[in-house]
Amino acid sequence: MIWSEDYRVTALDVDMTGAFSPAAMMRYMQETAYRHMAGTGPTEDELRSRGQAFLLSRIIFYIYGELHHGDAFTLRTFAEKSRGISFGRVFMIYGADGEKIAEAKTVWVLYDLYERKIVRVDSIGELYGPEPPLETELPRRLSIPDGMEPSPLCVRRVDYPDVDVNGHMNNTVYAGFLCGYVPEIRAGEARVSSLYINYSNESKLDDEISVSMCGSRGEWFFRTHRADGKLNVEARITTV
Repeated sequence: MIWSEDYRVTALDVDMTGAFSPAAMMRYMQETAYRHMAGTGPTEDELRSRGQAFLLSRIIFYIYGELHHGDAFTLRTFAEKSRGISFGRVFMIYGADGEKIAEAKTVWVLYDLYERKIVRVDSIGELYGPEPPLETELPRRLSIPDGMEPSPLCVRRVDYPDVDVNGHMNNTVYAGFLCGYVPEIRAGEARVSSLYINYSNESKLDDEISVSMCGSRGEWFFRTHRADGKLNVEARITTV
């Protein structure tokens, strides 16, 4: 079942160049997924009453064009057929003229907050009327070219505005601050053309995460680690 919602870009959704930012796009994706869940069930509240919550595991995100403050857009989402511990979901953003602005393929896990374990698909069944999958590869791990290794860049503290109702830094926050470390984006000279993030271990309020980075103009690689040494996220950003 394909779920569709119409929105307009607000003044808080754009970056310093005036374009709809990747992090804001991801926030609308997440909101549309919640609305799909609310319309078909089980809802987010129903899952939470059972002590369960969906956590984003991986995303590959392609941006083909720009939207700006006030522009109307349509966001469509559907669940893909799931298996093992992976629940797939696809998102597509279209401008008012029908042009595809962006699309994303995601994998989520359903986590049992009481049992502290991941819920298998076969124990809960398919959810949200899955559609045929988007034919886009979503790597399990980040692949960095031989001879390149991320170097320490900075340490970032997880602050109150970063944290969501699940008690950890929301997945959309990573997209925002990682894009801010890309020189050509920070200078307003380029925009994101693709974004891959693999979420390994969550970070919580007051955690400090170390950020490492390598690459060159057009393609950048990131790894972040928690203070306990565990991998937090790894990411690849390309620009155009």
